[in-house]
Amino acid sequence: MKGFLYKACCIGALWGLSAPLWAAVSTDPIPYRNVSPMAQIIGLPRFSGGRLLPHGTTKMQLIAETANDFSSGGNLAEDAISLDGETSVFTVNLRHGILEWLEVGVEIPYVMHSSGGMDPLVDGWHDVFNLPDSGRTNASSNEFSYQLVLGGQPALDLQSRTGDIGDIRVLIASSLMEGPRSLAARGSIKFPTGDEEDLIGSDSTEIAISMAYTDVVTMPANMVLTAEAGFVGGEDDGLLGRQEQTIVFGGVGLVYPRNNWAFKGQVTGHTKLYESSLSHLGDWALQGALGVAWHFAEHFELEGSVIEDLKADTTSDVTFQLMLTTTF
Repeated sequence: MKGFLYKACCIGALWGLSAPLWAAVSTDPIPYRNVSPMAQIIGLPRFSGGRLLPHGTTKMQLIAETANDFSSGGNLAEDAISLDGETSVFTVNLRHGILEWLEVGVEIPYVMHSSGGMDPLVDGWHDVFNLPDSGRTNASSNEFSYQLVLGGQPALDLQSRTGDIGDIRVLIASSLMEGPRSLAARGSIKFPTGDEEDLIGSDSTEIAISMAYTDVVTMPANMVLTAEAGFVGGEDDGLLGRQEQTIVFGGVGLVYPRNNWAFKGQVTGHTKLYESSLSHLGDWALQGALGVAWHFAEHFELEGSVIEDLKADTTSDVTFQLMLTTTF
């Protein structure tokens, strides 16, 4: 029995690391945006590269993300926040290359706030890597409460699970340079289709514009470098009149493809989202992500990523992302 299991594991490993004739794993960066409770309603776009889809090609991504939060701060006489729960965003991202130089798309999210069930996993994650836990070990697991006070007045009080269609985004990208070095101008419009009271949407139409660059580097190994920078602008102050009119974002990432696998790492960040003394709302944020993609069948890829906050109390403690991609 042990010999059979050993042979099966060896065969599985060789099959997984082999490169079938159809294998061409994507070298796109991890398509992540900040999905913490107070950030996911903002029009921040997903981190993208400078390469567009070929003319006539369609790509569909089914993305599941769960951000786990346990933090608090401020004082009740001014601004105060208490977050204990999980925010999950389930997204359908559909893009199509309509011309050699033009790509369009749409992104439809379903947003859910709940107690979740990942507290023990996150506690273990923090223990293994000796990360700060903000007092998690002294609190009950899998509880749910999102509370916000602004100017001494209650602004948000979610105590029970809620979920609905979030703010829908329309995407567009234009190629400015194509080749091993690629440059694209990207834009998106976020429409207020989600409910602001349940923290599903922002009740604000927002536009994001960015420049995205992709290059092939050979040191220390053959890897793909991606960098993107841009800004988000809204039509009004968004959530309770506190949202920043202009938010700057950016990031850089590396992808190491090997056969039908790709190993990814990136750092992304943005300026403050709201006008507040709370670091959760009124401070810049920085996140690091590690992921791996597997091209397991023709036209299909599966990707998993872990995103960790690199600046405490500015975004979710940890976020897990799982994505299935098909191209046709």
